[in-house]
Amino acid sequence: MHSLHSNTLRPAKLKHRKAGECREVPLPRSVRETIERYAEKHATTKDGYLLRGPGGYFTEGMERRRVRRLFADLPPEEGVGT
Repeated sequence: MHSLHSNTLRPAKLKHRKAGECREVPLPRSVRETIERYAEKHATTKDGYLLRGPGGYFTEGMERRRVRRLFADLPPEEGVGT
């Protein structure tokens, strides 16, 4: 089992796992259904990835930059940071 390394975008070993070992994570039904609807509408890449960016993959760095831009555009909230 592998994940994508956030800098190289290449498969990397999962942290703290022995070969063949995995960890099941519960997924709320609503999340599963949302992912399935998205997959039906947008399909996947040839490699089987569902979310992708301009380079082909959707990365943590891309999301971090997107969120930073969203917050930069927000007006300051009264009393916060003072």
